[in-house]
Amino acid sequence: MKSTKRTSLLVVRATAILPDVRCALPQDNEKKKEQKRKWWKIFYQENKERILAEKREYRESNRQVIRDTQKVYRDSEKGRSKNAEEARERRALKKNCTIPLMENERERLMLLEKTRRELSVETGREYHIDHIIPLAHGGLHHPMNLRILDGTENISKQDKIIPEAIALAPEHFRLYSERVGSKRAWEFVQKLANGLGISEDELKSIISW
Repeated sequence: MKSTKRTSLLVVRATAILPDVRCALPQDNEKKKEQKRKWWKIFYQENKERILAEKREYRESNRQVIRDTQKVYRDSEKGRSKNAEEARERRALKKNCTIPLMENERERLMLLEKTRRELSVETGREYHIDHIIPLAHGGLHHPMNLRILDGTENISKQDKIIPEAIALAPEHFRLYSERVGSKRAWEFVQKLANGLGISEDELKSIISW
């Protein structure tokens, strides 16, 4: 009850500060989410110290409740899927193979993991999420570069570059260029060419950029 009351007070305060913004939220989901983020950012900056103080007070007063809630979430289907996806993202981050993702792209990642888990339960076989262009060769941790693969097959594949992977190179180059920068995009080209044992010019000649 204390948490609900505190949250309600925050909403009331925010509404009092920005009534016109709240009333003007568009019906379109993506625009609505973006508007809410802007709304909350303004409110947070104006009330930062008070919000942080209330959060600290709540954590101190509800340590056991928080631990129990976190454990329930970790053990849930959604929690296990999120943890598995976050572990993959951390591995990709270490290899500099991530880019800023859109909300719908993150949703697709979670759906892929959910499908993988369901498939493993239904068949009794282990399935993995495979990076078609391996992380070792600059492959992105992005829905277009992921697929569900039989665990044994994925282990035997390791960091090999399969023929299907070459077709994904132009999209990798585009995403790296647009969301990170041209330097990172050309580093990807160099790494992929090295993995294939060919020059960058040879790679560009066999791919339609």
